[in-house]
Formats: sequence, C-alpha cells, structure tokens
Amino acid sequence: MCIRDRCMSKGILAHARLLVKTSNRVIAEEAMWVIYTALTSGSEEQMEKLVQLGVIEDLGMLLNTDDVSIQGNALKILDEVINRGKSVKNKALHREMINKLDESNGAENLEILQFHKNEEISKMASRFINEHYKMEDVECSLLFDPHVLT
Repeated sequence: MCIRDRCMSKGILAHARLLVKTSNRVIAEEAMWVIYTALTSGSEEQMEKLVQLGVIEDLGMLLNTDDVSIQGNALKILDEVINRGKSVKNKALHREMINKLDESNGAENLEILQFHKNEEISKMASRFINEHYKMEDVECSLLFDPHVLT
C-alpha cells in the first residue's frame, strides 16, 4: 500500500479537508498542499475518487477568502490539478472538475478575482478562466479579461 493510500485509509485527507478551512493561514496552506499532492500523485482512478469526495469544492471555496496568499495558492493548485484532469484519458473528468468548481461558486469567485487589487491574482484568475472555460460553458462576462484593455 502506497503512502497516499495509507493516508487516505487513516483519514488524513479528511483532516486536510477540514484544516484547509481554518483561519490559520499556515495550517490552511499546508492542508492545501496535502490535497494537491493527493490529487496529482495518484492514478486517474484515485484522482477521480478524490474529486468525487469534494476536494475541488474545498479549493474553490478558498478563492473567496481575503488572504491573498491563500487565493494565489488555491488558484495555482486548481490550475495544475485541472490541467492534469485535461490530460487523462477520461475527458469527462476535466468537465467534472469544472462542474465541481462551479458548485462551490468557483466561476463567480474567479470572475470577481479578475478585478482583484493584487495584479498577480487578477492575471491568474483571468488566465484560469481563459484556459479552462469555453464560450459554450459559461456566460460571456466570465471571458472578459481586464488586462486586454491595459
């Protein structure tokens, strides 16, 4: 049994999902990286199981925090994980990830983050939307990139 499987069987991922919601930034960020490692180091089937458990929604909710560091890390992790979802054989997994993100108000949070006062967060959110959302999937307002005009 690999370390990831032992961690899941011992409930560590469940604890990480709880800790990611804590107000302690250091703990929340470490919990995010536990989730990230679980999502990116396993097989396609393991990644699909984690997505079904709700880890994408957990990360999506972090986009609505006031902490720029948490927002940035959540964007980076979501981007990399969803990119991995694109590359697997099961193309429905990528769509499921986007749907799960939307269930946590991810699209709305991303739209708001496009206008964030922190330019890096703003650009990351715009890139994320342009890369992971298609015209037929979302409202046109989500595809507006404020950096095109500057």
